[in-house]
Amino acid sequence: MELSTQSVAGPRVILDVVAGPYAGTRFEYAGHDTLLVGRGADTNLQLIDDAQLSRHHLILEFNPPRVYLRDLGSSNGTRVNGRMVQESFLKDGDEIACGETRMVVSLPGELETISARQRSLHDASTRSGIRASGPTPPPPDELPAVVPGYDVIRELGRGGMGLVYLARQQAGGREFAIKIMLPESAASEFATKLFLREVSVLSKLDHPNIVRYHEMGSALGQFYFVMEYVPSRELAELLSQLPRGRRVSFACEVIAQALDGLAYAHDAGIVHRDFKPSNLLVEMSGSVPRVKVSDFGLAKSFEDAGLSGMTLSGQVRGTLAFMAPEQLTHCRDARPPADIYAAGASLYALLSGRPPLAARSGRDIIRVVLEDEPRRLDQVCPELPAELVKVVHKALEKNPAKRFKDAAAMRRALEPFLSA
Repeated sequence: MELSTQSVAGPRVILDVVAGPYAGTRFEYAGHDTLLVGRGADTNLQLIDDAQLSRHHLILEFNPPRVYLRDLGSSNGTRVNGRMVQESFLKDGDEIACGETRMVVSLPGELETISARQRSLHDASTRSGIRASGPTPPPPDELPAVVPGYDVIRELGRGGMGLVYLARQQAGGREFAIKIMLPESAASEFATKLFLREVSVLSKLDHPNIVRYHEMGSALGQFYFVMEYVPSRELAELLSQLPRGRRVSFACEVIAQALDGLAYAHDAGIVHRDFKPSNLLVEMSGSVPRVKVSDFGLAKSFEDAGLSGMTLSGQVRGTLAFMAPEQLTHCRDARPPADIYAAGASLYALLSGRPPLAARSGRDIIRVVLEDEPRRLDQVCPELPAELVKVVHKALEKNPAKRFKDAAAMRRALEPFLSA
């Protein structure tokens, strides 16, 4: 096994291996990344001769200057400064112990990093053509009143970083969805980058199966962007209201349209990386669904990969059940096949009512994704056509090379089932 050390400058996290087989090895991180530790061949730090380690023992997430550790339900556990932990945010000087290996975290220039983050936030807004000025941002419940040019109607949803509102444009009366950063998220450089990235990605994409970008701005120090409003309905609700014989073709139609949007994004050099049923907006036109892929917050170009679904330090755990294994082991190298896997996992969930893989018996969902095979779909839903089951499981292959070659190929494979 060859270990490479990434040499970086500026704000960073340093991880020194001080004991064990790779003592003396140093890892340096200047941006978001993950390090999977264990005995498995797909780990980033493979300790094959350490019998005390599990196949997938722990994962470290780096988002300088933050470091998040998660034990993956290992047999012998992970210690931080001598104390057994399941998960922990690490500080400068913390020692991680797993099996024979000891690693020490260093956060050089942490105070300088905080100051640099504040400067970076200002620079990011300047590059985006936005000047975030004005009084201290109001509480979230008051935010709708400060979106210039729009009358906010109601809240549509909220997540870890922002709130989404339905609003009517004062000039023209058209309805739009407006996404506004939460005040606590605006104080984070990382969250701001994610927000601005979603704006950047959406502004480059124009396809009927992708939510369209309209404009961006700031008010009272808060970034917001305006996008197409889709009067969507919950997929589970729609499926439950259909006759049993129509559910299969409906689920396949939803994913087929979403694959059209993914194919367009992939051709533009963008991989979504957070594709799942909750990010599919479905509007009904009579009995026909119209599908749009939303939430490109984790999307990036192939050339500038990074950001696994563990973004924001494990807060988006619902995403993990739809995530391709390579997104966990090599989060900086996710490519279109990761979206193919997620599309397969989403179709499996729509057809069966549950994701193909889920944490059970106390096992961590990350280990399940990396180690387990999904239960055969025809065992869960015996009535499904055998060829459709093959399509789903081909998309769910752990080896990316065994999946469909692209989103268009998977879409073609679903065509026989669209009018079944």
